[in-house]
Amino acid sequence: MTLAAIDPAKHAARVQGAMGAAGLDGLIVHKAQNIAYLSGFNPIIQSHLMALILPVAGEAALIVHALRDRHARAEAAVGDIRLYGQWGRSRPIAATLFEAMRMVLAERGLEQARLGFERDHLPVGIFEQLAAALPAARFADAGPILTAARAVKSSEELALIRAAAGLADHGMEAVLAALPSRQREIDVAQRAEIAMRERWVREYPGEEMVDFGSTEGGIFSALWCYVLAGEHMNCYADCASARPIRDGDLVMSVIWTACRGYHAENERTAGVGPMRPEQLRAFDAVLEARAAARPLLRPGASCEEVYGAARGAFVDHGFADALPGRIGHGLGLGAHEPPSLGPAERTLLEPGMVFSFEPAIRIGDLGGVQHSDTVVITETGCEFLTQTPGGRLLMA
Repeated sequence: MTLAAIDPAKHAARVQGAMGAAGLDGLIVHKAQNIAYLSGFNPIIQSHLMALILPVAGEAALIVHALRDRHARAEAAVGDIRLYGQWGRSRPIAATLFEAMRMVLAERGLEQARLGFERDHLPVGIFEQLAAALPAARFADAGPILTAARAVKSSEELALIRAAAGLADHGMEAVLAALPSRQREIDVAQRAEIAMRERWVREYPGEEMVDFGSTEGGIFSALWCYVLAGEHMNCYADCASARPIRDGDLVMSVIWTACRGYHAENERTAGVGPMRPEQLRAFDAVLEARAAARPLLRPGASCEEVYGAARGAFVDHGFADALPGRIGHGLGLGAHEPPSLGPAERTLLEPGMVFSFEPAIRIGDLGGVQHSDTVVITETGCEFLTQTPGGRLLMA
């Protein structure tokens, strides 16, 4: 199965409207997720910095290293692709990215313009090079514009997240089937990843289950699982280890997946063997927190209202001194996007926003309980895109 293409031109038009309202003449984008949002191109490995130039009106220009020429032209929905650097028989316009950017901006009369940039993303050294290449430009932070645009997903984006969520469900099925046999953490995690990869090959051979890499490497398969048992759960995020799963363990299994860079999340905690009263109380607190917060996952509610509903359940169960910092976060081209479902976060929920929904509690060396689902806000409430059963997952 191959899913529908996304039209980056629609994303660009949304961003350009916000740029006009903010008084920006153009936008310089370096972050890979934002470039993918506006162009459709993900090089997977970021061995050479890229840039996308978006004027307030008109088409974008994508600037990539010559090494990425063929890949960019095959994937990017941008007509104007420029190269820098040297590789093979390429025809770059400049030796460096910043010189190429200066040339493209000069062609469009934007060398002295008011330009937006990603203040929350650029290292100081990169910004210094940017400012040196464009000494007459005036810079303004455009990070909030891009964050707001990406927060509400189109139907095509949601289709990719649904596919990722389905793979996550399949992986979690493998986890829950393996836990009663008391294998090692690493054995359970491996079974989930193998199951997800096999389903990818079987059902989505035409899709890229990839994430966004870095200058240090690429992420060519973004179907991940890690499993933490007992006291190991307090690391929150760590590699599955050779620790065996034992009677009395609470076991948290975390699955993150991505389809064309669009993320889903599925997390479940299961109790293996006899549980202590405090462990059962933690289960009940998390399940009641989920039940209390779920009705507020609807348009018009604020993120802090959703958190407040869950907080009340935790307090009622005696966990006021162990509250989670948030009970969810945005999902999309990032695995952790704004806004968070947390205190003092006043963002209002809108249809098309996608979140992890993960009220959780930790109870020291006895572990903790954390169920997480991928949910989308709809016109009337929310839809759970992950479908793994929750509740008290207790295994003999």
